[in-house]
Amino acid sequence: MKRLLLFILVLTPYAAYPKAVLSPPLQAQLDSLPMQGVIEAFLVVKNRAPIGALKASLPEATRQKLHVEVVTKLRETAASSQKKLLEQLAAERAAGRVFAFKSYWIDNYLFVRCTKEALLHLAERNDITEIFENARLTLVAPVEESAPLVSAPTSLTDSGRAQPNLVVIGCRQMWKRGLTGKGRLVATLDVGIDGNHRALKSRWRGRRPGVDHEAAWFDPVQNLPSPHTFLIDKNHGTHVMGIICGLDTTIASIIGTDTTIFVDTLGVAPAAEWISAAVIDVGCNASGILDALEWAADPDGNPNTVEDVPDAVNNSWAYPTAGGGSNLACHPFFWQVIDNLEAAGAVAVFAAGNRTHVFSRSIGNPADRGTSSFSSFAVGNYAVNSLMVDSLNPDSVVAFTGQVTKSSCIGPTLCGPDSLKPEVVAPGNGIYSAFAGNQFGYLTGTSMAAPHIAGAVALLRQYNPNSTVDTIKWALSMSATDVEAPGPDTISGFGLINIPKALFLIPPNSGVHAYVKADSIADSTGRAPYAGGTFNIFLTLANNGIDTAFALSGHLSAADAKSTVLEDSAFFGDLPAGGAASNLGQSFRVQLLPSLSAGERFRFILDLSGGTGFAQTLELTFTVGERLVKNLFHHRNGNVEFTLSNFGAYGFEGDALEARSLPGFDEGLGFERKTEIKVSRLFEGSFLAGLNDSTVSNTASNEFCCYPQIFQAPDADFAVHLGGNLQSFEPGASGGAESFSVFDDSLAKYPFGLVVSQKSYSFDSAGQDNFVLLAYTLKNASSSTWNGLYAGLFFDFNFFNEFGNYLGDKAGFERGLALGYEYHESAPAYRGIAAADTGGLSTFKAVRIFPGIADGFTLAEKWQALTSGFTDTVIATATDAALMAAKGPFTVLPGDSVHFAFALVAATTLDSLKSYTQTAQNIYRRLTSVKGDVNADGFFSPADVVLELNCVFLSQGDCPLDRTDLDCNGILQMADVVWAVNRVFLAIPPPCP
Repeated sequence: MKRLLLFILVLTPYAAYPKAVLSPPLQAQLDSLPMQGVIEAFLVVKNRAPIGALKASLPEATRQKLHVEVVTKLRETAASSQKKLLEQLAAERAAGRVFAFKSYWIDNYLFVRCTKEALLHLAERNDITEIFENARLTLVAPVEESAPLVSAPTSLTDSGRAQPNLVVIGCRQMWKRGLTGKGRLVATLDVGIDGNHRALKSRWRGRRPGVDHEAAWFDPVQNLPSPHTFLIDKNHGTHVMGIICGLDTTIASIIGTDTTIFVDTLGVAPAAEWISAAVIDVGCNASGILDALEWAADPDGNPNTVEDVPDAVNNSWAYPTAGGGSNLACHPFFWQVIDNLEAAGAVAVFAAGNRTHVFSRSIGNPADRGTSSFSSFAVGNYAVNSLMVDSLNPDSVVAFTGQVTKSSCIGPTLCGPDSLKPEVVAPGNGIYSAFAGNQFGYLTGTSMAAPHIAGAVALLRQYNPNSTVDTIKWALSMSATDVEAPGPDTISGFGLINIPKALFLIPPNSGVHAYVKADSIADSTGRAPYAGGTFNIFLTLANNGIDTAFALSGHLSAADAKSTVLEDSAFFGDLPAGGAASNLGQSFRVQLLPSLSAGERFRFILDLSGGTGFAQTLELTFTVGERLVKNLFHHRNGNVEFTLSNFGAYGFEGDALEARSLPGFDEGLGFERKTEIKVSRLFEGSFLAGLNDSTVSNTASNEFCCYPQIFQAPDADFAVHLGGNLQSFEPGASGGAESFSVFDDSLAKYPFGLVVSQKSYSFDSAGQDNFVLLAYTLKNASSSTWNGLYAGLFFDFNFFNEFGNYLGDKAGFERGLALGYEYHESAPAYRGIAAADTGGLSTFKAVRIFPGIADGFTLAEKWQALTSGFTDTVIATATDAALMAAKGPFTVLPGDSVHFAFALVAATTLDSLKSYTQTAQNIYRRLTSVKGDVNADGFFSPADVVLELNCVFLSQGDCPLDRTDLDCNGILQMADVVWAVNRVFLAIPPPCP
């Protein structure tokens, strides 16, 4: 008898042996997680950009040339290699297995938040080589902190005395040479900064005219536009930045034009500008740090420019390491990221960490990396015990004593063949610097030592702006003073830095070094690049060399096959050292291929030549699509004044929430009547949309109360969308004024693919001039269906009471008009929000500020207010109140949209408010009327046929001819019903528009 052998192939939902290498910490997390459990991870995509080889191939490149080459290569590599993977992640999100994902270019990484099952499936792909966990990183916290001081101690105000930490490393000698950091830029990754501190405020780069705050402050947690502190640590970030570039103008005298500091300052480079990212211990994990490092490599998003790129990035963070009982020492996740950041032009400086000498390999990761000399440049803490200066020259150090503190982490490291750690030491014991709230104090730790290096980089870059990252780190190490055993050692590295000696190792600046200070590419109407268009290119060039380029001219050629250069020559004139020149009188002209798509990059080569044989080549990269700019529009016609934005916020009066939080956006009009004595202000106005109590995208007050700010700060979840730059029309097509803009929720913590098109209308005619119409189209740009979408407006009108404060608010609701309002009886004044379309409101809530949301407006509270229906519609006792008017729930399929509109109405009596509201609703419905859409809901449905029948045969209901007279003969008759049926059931349009 023959036996039948049966082989059974069992298909499992995931492979037992994934192709991608999983990091040990990630594997440990997965082992304890069920298959549908949620995890966050980073995918390392195959074909990472060969930045090391690119850098080696350009040994003589200027900083600008290297920056444009590196950033362009990184972006192009990520875009090309991640395309298919992004398509799969979108499909997985639609299926509910992936909840969020994000692409990075600073290294070829993708962040995912997904189920364990989905991650194991992803690990089977051939284009993913490794997967890392989204680990928690921590602040390198100080080991000692003094009580805050309101003013400087006497020893620092005496011109014959000096702070030892600055004198011992040679700062005063550098300042006497005119090297104060002027014209240079430094950055930190920290826990926030008091941007209003008198020692730092004036040199935050975001205050420079023409600089977008997003290129000067990175805040992924609160998305606020200006530097601020967090309650978790009010002082650390402010203190660190003070050490780098603080200048206390109450004790520092400046001779000439900010070039020579005569009396001590707080910082090493007191004339440098600064930017910062708030990403440590504020709710960010490795993803927040990665966001910040990518931002620091190109803060303004333009690879052609380098003035926005910091000379040094100071890092006071680390993974937990073996010394702290964890297994993350030598974890390589950030190694290539740091190399890429430095290739883009910034020196990355790391605090070595504060531990004990018990663990010899206790330096924090990634500062413990030793794959090459000076990789992850780590700084230890040196305590200066005594200091002797020359009696005739107090800037010259004769002798000093001290030691590396016992809390400073030391080497050797096992994370690579170069075991020496730290690289150098700097003063970090009892360092005097800024505390939040215009206070000062002393901190101790390697977090105080590392900023001395960042400041030193700014001084050396002022001496030679094109000094390379490698040269600067080498010079600081080779010139350091031995403070431990002779020669390099694993306690102090090469020793205590000596900036004047390092200066002699930096090649001197020379010749002409031209770079792009600003660029512009647009067609003759000002429109940004689009496929097939013809564009003018204007450049402003600057020169950080020491010579003048006379009679400078440029020749432009295409570096790829995506464009044709029509006008290839332009004249710039003389380009002096430290000066600038442009081709405003003679533009370059180029034409793009019609096949290009939005987001695609195209490149040019600019060959410069001038008198005395000068020649230099610059690389230029541009992107198809407009540069998106946040902006305001002011409705001023008629009897109302109203300010709106193209990022979901409204009002912007001088002391209102949005104006207070957004530098440069403090000229708003609020929402006022011109004929009325000012009795109110629009403290805040916000658009909100959400799917649940953790997914609400908005610009309303957030849940945080930030020190030193007393009041709430707004969320800032909306970015200007492609094609969304604010357009205004005065007069508009319907009279008065109109505006159009588009924004999306890409800045939200949990974006859900929301794209909002916003139109506004105001009118001049009497009886129509007391309201503004706001019409919205919400598009689902995700690959998932929205179930239960709510959207609306939150407006906080503040009325003055008899005591002059903002506690005069009452509120009410007129259900028949879908009108909610705030009012002040004795003023009298009324402000309302009403549904302008026929869909009415699903929610009106009179929101109490005190007591209520004054302690923070959480996402859960916003969701509750959006979806609360009509349970709290009246506030009869004067207090501080606000209005929430909302629509929903909507079900929106991927790619589909929903439409609705609101009217903002102002009046002096309730009766006039109601009358103006009804007029606003009639006007909006007339503006949007479509033949056959009888109920004006934006759709053709059987309900429209029923209403048409009622209008024709019963003369019942709202029957405007612009919607019901489908054959355009001026009367309602049976033919109109026939056309309504054809419109709804057969999609046959009526015979007239």
